[in-house]
Amino acid sequence: MAETILAWADLDTGISRLIFLMFGIDSDAGSILIGNMDLKTKAERIKSLYSHLGNDAGAASFSKLSNAMREFSFSRNSIAHRKCIGRLKSEPSRLVFMSSRHVKGEQGSFEMIAIDRSEMIASAKFARDAAVTVANMINAIEAAGAASP
Repeated sequence: MAETILAWADLDTGISRLIFLMFGIDSDAGSILIGNMDLKTKAERIKSLYSHLGNDAGAASFSKLSNAMREFSFSRNSIAHRKCIGRLKSEPSRLVFMSSRHVKGEQGSFEMIAIDRSEMIASAKFARDAAVTVANMINAIEAAGAASP
């Protein structure tokens, strides 16, 4: 569970840094501007900038990233925003998470989700791989900036 959360935090931080660089905003101003903006919105802003600049490949890349984030973020969001209450006896690799969201039409019942360990591992791997890609983009932008007169 911790690796999933930490991997997504690494990706979120990288995307924030990438926004600062791509939009030409210093870190303090950028931090104030984006505040607690969610990761999906950050990726959408970068995609919009790529589109605006006519960089169709960059826009497509961030569109692909947004779609993949939607697919892999479910287990991350469950871990981050729900209480882990145990595991299924019948399937010990599945952890059970409960929220304070009620089940419609069932008084006293709350949503529960069982997530397999393999889903958490896949989510963490996706976020780590995406964070590496973003870090490479940051390094390229910073290297290009250092090379400029």
